Amino acid sequence: MKPIQRHIRMLNLASIGILQELEKESPSIEVIKEKMDRRDRSVSELNQFTGVVNASDFSDKDRMQMKSLFDEFAVLNSQIEDALSMNLDRNRESLSSATKTRKAEQSYQVLEEPDISYF
Repeated sequence: MKPIQRHIRMLNLASIGILQELEKESPSIEVIKEKMDRRDRSVSELNQFTGVVNASDFSDKDRMQMKSLFDEFAVLNSQIEDALSMNLDRNRESLSSATKTRKAEQSYQVLEEPDISYF
């Protein structure tokens, strides 16, 4: 079924785009949102085939291609989750460092003897 395979490929391409954006130094939330919306549209279009198409309608070659595409999607999803986790950790570290710096700067302004226990 070529339409189903096309939608799965579109889903994978959107996933690749998300992953590429997440791997950047400063990923764009807008770009990620756009690609997530594209993924949602692909999933909605795939849902149109639910209950209409049976697995027995596919040739062995088509089933193998679809399995390969779904396997690729699963790998991409795992990579996206890992990239999101790494970005979250990096942002937490950055926020923690900024908070410590701000508290130290405030203590320098308030105290004659600065409290450097934040470091």
